[in-house]
Amino acid sequence: IDSTFYHSQVKLGVLDVLRGRYRDAEKRLETFIGNVHAGPRWRIEAGLNLAWLLRAQGRFHESIKPLELLQREIENESIHEAQSLSVRGQSLMETGDAGGAARLIERAIEKAPTMVPQTRYLYARGLLELRQRRIADARNTAAIILQNATSSGGDRARAEKAAAYLKGMAFLNEGKLDNAVSELSRAVALQGGEYSIYRLGLARAYLAAKRLPEALAAAKQSAGPLDRVEPELELELDRVRAVLVQAEVQLAMNRPVEAAASAGRFLEIWNRADRDVPDLSAAERILQNTQP
Repeated sequence: IDSTFYHSQVKLGVLDVLRGRYRDAEKRLETFIGNVHAGPRWRIEAGLNLAWLLRAQGRFHESIKPLELLQREIENESIHEAQSLSVRGQSLMETGDAGGAARLIERAIEKAPTMVPQTRYLYARGLLELRQRRIADARNTAAIILQNATSSGGDRARAEKAAAYLKGMAFLNEGKLDNAVSELSRAVALQGGEYSIYRLGLARAYLAAKRLPEALAAAKQSAGPLDRVEPELELELDRVRAVLVQAEVQLAMNRPVEAAASAGRFLEIWNRADRDVPDLSAAERILQNTQP
């Protein structure tokens, strides 16, 4: 009713995502970003939501553009500058540009508001270190997360969960599957918010350990709807990726029909994804392996 009630306009885009209407959400958020009459706060929020939506579809190159378009407003506003840099860095990580990702994530750590712990941005650095198989560095980052949360009086619960997840994924990278399952189970069980869906990491650890029923249950839970009260679109990428992990588990359980359906559902969402992202070829390979 009120065209200047910008909070509602942005949240309608979030609602579109929750209803699975990605194209409607994209169009709505893109239009809103271009609304010069809206204040920078709301345009920046729309830009972040659009970036997360594009990431959820595997469109990592495109996901950087809304935040680059709003860069001047973001720098002037300053509150979301570190978060914007971190999101852009994680998208570059997904494209294989580790150097560019590292530069943006380190800038995010430097730009983190002084009254806010650097947990979110250190966590992003830990993800990059894991992607590069710099396991010792990832463990060190996890330790710094805990140390910073203690010294700053910040959100200790969120920091403990993030550190446990990084340590669990480090064990998974090393093939220490019992340790990975234990640490990732701890990350899931601890109270506090998440920067990724940590249960998805646990599903991958169960799959690697050939504990397939547990892997399937964890993957299905990870693919469940976002919180209806406080939906965080930054988690949408992992929610979609959980569908692909379901397909991998179903294939390992010799359920080709179910695996093909899950892989097909993932590819339907990723129908405009960057072609060089490994998830895409993994889903296509599952479809090939389930053909009669």
